[in-house]
Amino acid sequence: MFNSLGAQASIAVVTRAVRSAISSVRCMTRRAKSLKANGYVIGYLAAPDISQHRRWDLIDGSRYGDQDDALRPRIILIWVADAYRRQRVGATLVQTLADGFGCQVADVSWSSPISDAGGRLARRLSSDGIWVS
Repeated sequence: MFNSLGAQASIAVVTRAVRSAISSVRCMTRRAKSLKANGYVIGYLAAPDISQHRRWDLIDGSRYGDQDDALRPRIILIWVADAYRRQRVGATLVQTLADGFGCQVADVSWSSPISDAGGRLARRLSSDGIWVS
C-alpha cells in the first residue's frame, strides 16, 4: 500500500514545498500538523497565522467579499497520501488546526488559488463559504 521509499520521497517533496511556502509568507505564528499511520506520514498541513482575509461563497467565478482583518490560521499547504484520501484525513488535519488556534473550522482561512481537491475538502467542511487570503 505505502512503501518506505515512496513515503520518504513524498515527505521530501512535501518538506521542500512547505519550506518554500512558509518562507514566502510573513506571519506571527507558523503551525504544522501531521498524521501518521503504520509509522508513515499520511497527511500534512502547514498554516501560518495571518490577517487580511476575504469571504468566498465557494461558487466558481464568484467574487470575494469584503476584507476582514481578524487573525486566523491560513492553510498554505495540505497534503494527504493517495491511499488515504476520502478517509477524513484532511478534515482531521483542518479540525486539529482549528482546535489548536481556538476557532471553528469555518473560521480557518485557505490560501488562494485553491486546488480542485482543496475546494472539495473546503466545501465538505464549510458549505456556507470559506475565508481566503
